[in-house]
Amino acid sequence: MGEGGSDELYLGEDNDTYIWNPGDGADLIDETGGTDAIRFGPGIAPGDLSFNLDGYSLYVHVGGETLTLSGQFDMAGSVVERAEVANGSHLSLLGPFAIQGMPGLDYLQGFAGLTRILSGLEGDDELYGSDVNDLLDGGPGDDAL
Repeated sequence: MGEGGSDELYLGEDNDTYIWNPGDGADLIDETGGTDAIRFGPGIAPGDLSFNLDGYSLYVHVGGETLTLSGQFDMAGSVVERAEVANGSHLSLLGPFAIQGMPGLDYLQGFAGLTRILSGLEGDDELYGSDVNDLLDGGPGDDAL
């Protein structure tokens, strides 16, 4: 993995393991195949990781740093399958995911092939499921599901 600073990593069809440690910076990974993992360094536990989706990319937040998995959900089969931490535990990066909006007007759309929960919270929301079993909860307000 690239060390300190922001790096962009474009890798191929092989099975890859990306090693990321605190201080490595805001890195971007663009994967094109194989069975892949991100291994987080010592001192990072599963509870230290948070995630958000934007378009087809998955953002992994660790402290004040962000690791971007570009195109993680573009359905091209180019994904990083799992995250591993130093204590040996791991989690799937393939979903299912819960997507939660903010108070106010939200437009939330599910991704094809992933089971998920869409929660609009307060406000007038538009929630669109996908081709799998989704749970849509508009919350208070005049919602379109």
